[in-house]
Amino acid sequence: MCRTLNPQPSHGKQFWTSAWASRYHRSNLCPSRVDRYYRRYPPPPTMKRNTRAEAARALLTSGDGRLKLECYNNECAAEPVRIALSLVKIPFDNVCVAFQDLPAKKTTMKHCAMPQMTLPDGTVVTENLAMLRLAGEADLEGKLYPQSNTMERFRIEQVLGAIAEITRAWQLAVYNPVHLQAFACGPEDERTDADATINQLCTSFVNKEMSRLIGYLKHYLQEGENNFLCGGHLTIADILAYNTIHNFQRTVADHVPNDCLEAYPEILEWMDRVDANPKVAAYKATKKM
Repeated sequence: MCRTLNPQPSHGKQFWTSAWASRYHRSNLCPSRVDRYYRRYPPPPTMKRNTRAEAARALLTSGDGRLKLECYNNECAAEPVRIALSLVKIPFDNVCVAFQDLPAKKTTMKHCAMPQMTLPDGTVVTENLAMLRLAGEADLEGKLYPQSNTMERFRIEQVLGAIAEITRAWQLAVYNPVHLQAFACGPEDERTDADATINQLCTSFVNKEMSRLIGYLKHYLQEGENNFLCGGHLTIADILAYNTIHNFQRTVADHVPNDCLEAYPEILEWMDRVDANPKVAAYKATKKM
């Protein structure tokens, strides 16, 4: 049964921004009564309800279970999703699968791939970009992945496309050598040219491809003198790009030095700004605990 509305509600901005108002509207009223109440007593224009964000948050929090995110380690395709969920304050269980358990685990997962997200209602979500967009849409401030501004969202999608190209080029430098060692060169004692070929692939990436690909990000930062890739605030594009570029510094590929970004001070400054975001810093602090 719907509870009785406050016959003399406060309509000021202070009322709408208070924690009490949030609890009142989400707990004391049934959905149909809430909608009628908002129509009768609309909030200030700058504080309209973000119904898309509310719907996304409902997907991520409503159900008998708890949101679960599974992947093979902390520095993987799921890391941007973890950061975005933390920024929008969505609780989740982070399940890291040991590398040696990965082959057996993949056989039990949808599409035999990671990362995998299980919503509280049991729905299984695949593809890290789909997860990232959903987490970004759950931002009540509408900044991580804005729905009300088509141009802002379009800019984000442009950057996501550029990051996809950077990722493909990086994977060629990282995974081709692995495949070369495992499949193309025969037994280990017969791999006379393997190291030279691997060196050539990775060195070519650093000396040629990296400059071109980093140029994409520099262009977006210089466009309108942005502090971030899509404007003056952090978006899911910054989160994904940061994780991708940070791989260049982790020495995870042979012949790719961890100081390879020193030639791009604008990128390092942008990464510092991402690190300095209070919510990102808080997430990273929890990882160190």
